[in-house]
Amino acid sequence: MGLVKQVLLIGDTPANTREEVISKRAGGVFGRLRSQSGEDYWSRDPRFSTLTTADDQLHRLAALKVPVHAYWVGGPNSQERTFFERASAITGGQSGFLDVNSDIGKADLTDLLYKSVLATLDESGALVKAYNLKYGGAVRM
Repeated sequence: MGLVKQVLLIGDTPANTREEVISKRAGGVFGRLRSQSGEDYWSRDPRFSTLTTADDQLHRLAALKVPVHAYWVGGPNSQERTFFERASAITGGQSGFLDVNSDIGKADLTDLLYKSVLATLDESGALVKAYNLKYGGAVRM
């Protein structure tokens, strides 16, 4: 495994489809200036010259055994739920609704972040167990 041991994805919308990526790279969104769109624009920077999608990247991460823990914030049954659940399933991560507008949601987010860092620092799980003993928390790693 490389330097990245896990990914924490938190969002409020599903990823773009391949068709949406193609359209947006061509300048088909937000009325961008011609000089700031199209494949000529994207090919100027090697980091962005190859078209990719979230699914492409999720499969790359899965092949590297890097779990993506994916949490959506739009609502328990909102439209992005399917994408976030699929993202975590492809990579072997966890997923769930994160209510960042409530006190419980804020505590869940804090737990999630701390436990993600602790799990990366200590793969045995001892640090996460110690955190749970001291602070409790609903988010499991």
